[in-house]
Amino acid sequence: MLFGSDFPNIPYAYAHQVEVLEALRDRHPGLDDAWLAGVLWHNATRLLGPG
Repeated sequence: MLFGSDFPNIPYAYAHQVEVLEALRDRHPGLDDAWLAGVLWHNATRLLGPG
């Protein structure tokens, strides 16, 4: 699954989902801005191409 691929089947706003991911990154030392960028953008572009 890619981030956003289940929209609109989830009951949370997009901004809330990003806030939760940011909080997760902030709580876990192994996660950083590069991880967040991967989740939100780079992983999908690597899989599907730039569009």
